[in-house]
Amino acid sequence: MSAERFGNLGINAALAVALVVVAVLAWSMGSRWFGRDEAVPQVPSDDHVQVDVRNGCGEPGLAARMAIYLRDRGFDVVEAGNYERSGIADSFVMDRVGNTPAAERVAHAVGLGPEAVRLQLLDEYLLDATLVVGCDYRRLRPFADEERP
Repeated sequence: MSAERFGNLGINAALAVALVVVAVLAWSMGSRWFGRDEAVPQVPSDDHVQVDVRNGCGEPGLAARMAIYLRDRGFDVVEAGNYERSGIADSFVMDRVGNTPAAERVAHAVGLGPEAVRLQLLDEYLLDATLVVGCDYRRLRPFADEERP
């Protein structure tokens, strides 16, 4: 009789575990389908900073070189190109989504202080920051490092 009892106990335990697994899977699937409002853009976390780089100086290749520098340091550079105009005196970072710590990380990585971060929110942007490289680029880390012997 006790062997039969242990057999039933094992079956009941297996069924209980299976029931818990099914409940967890159902909750997970339901929260993915119904728990999120896709109309609200998600702000990227500080662990994964998305940035685009703009050349505001007019010196050829600055944005591409800066993009390589930032990628090598773990930033997700989604685009590099020219700024809307050239001749920008001082480099700066634009906080695009209200994630100021992420924009400050970009500024710090290139050798700018937090005062170089400007808030310029754009609803259509889903990236954290835009780095505009100005005519002061020689004082920024990637270019200052190149000039050292």
